[in-house]
Amino acid sequence: MPSANHFQREFTRLRFDHASNLGQCFIRARISAEQVLVLCTQLREYSGPSITNAVESIVTNALEELARCNALAPLVASHPRWHFWRRAPKPAELVALARERLVWVEHYTRGCAIGPDATWALVVNPSDAPQWHYAKPSALARRFRVGADFFDVADSRLTFSP
Repeated sequence: MPSANHFQREFTRLRFDHASNLGQCFIRARISAEQVLVLCTQLREYSGPSITNAVESIVTNALEELARCNALAPLVASHPRWHFWRRAPKPAELVALARERLVWVEHYTRGCAIGPDATWALVVNPSDAPQWHYAKPSALARRFRVGADFFDVADSRLTFSP
């Protein structure tokens, strides 16, 4: 939900290409001047490239889509050069700034994860040499100052259909 301090956007089926295989995932992004928080969720009943294997491709596609739909606008107010000169940043500049402030969380719902339970992992350096650190959604919500519902997506919104 948009507000004066942040903008939230979802892509229910973000398409990506990984090793010449097409894939899809669910993306929820919350953009503020301080951070670009992204929840990337594996779709249920899906057999394409996993969000873990394709994280670098998905990051690029997600940030480019966010720039294309002007969802990265909250970053502009925080960048002194753009504010002072009153010039509109180019999409590539917005994507680069978003990468600097990116917080990426991978989510596998119950039944899609390696084990029987749902998982959430903070992915450090998702664009280059990613590292996964598993955490509970309540801890992630506290750390990144969002409501716990940010990390909760109804299963009915996550079923893959070709």
